[in-house]
Amino acid sequence: MPDADSVKPAEPQVPLPQRERQVETIRISRLTLLGVLLLAVCVAVPASAQPVLFGWLGAIPIVLAIWILRVRTRVSESAIDIRTLRGTRHISWSDIKGLTFPKYKSARAVLHDGSSVPLPAVTFNDLPKITPLSGGRIPDLHASAQK
Repeated sequence: MPDADSVKPAEPQVPLPQRERQVETIRISRLTLLGVLLLAVCVAVPASAQPVLFGWLGAIPIVLAIWILRVRTRVSESAIDIRTLRGTRHISWSDIKGLTFPKYKSARAVLHDGSSVPLPAVTFNDLPKITPLSGGRIPDLHASAQK
């Protein structure tokens, strides 16, 4: 019989699962591309009748479609990543003082220096998705209203 000191614990055959990093991606609904398609059909009529005068109108639906497909806000436990038509921005949770929800606009992250950064596609209804990832920095107003 082997001594207790000589017995080694069995090593697991399968590696232990790593804790998954939670990331929530908030985008503009892809259904809005149907509206862009309708706009493209409407723009095609004057653009095909007078291409010299109205040919530039064809760029509007293309830019709108690119904007819809590109714009997003990714919320993780460590930071918020914002991607717009012009570029990206990374904001750490330690830099964020809170969120504001202006009427008829997307949410804004208020930073400790007093400036605010728009969060594309984020609305008040997305707050339950953001709250658990904020580490308690952003309160869940939906849950507190139900109590």
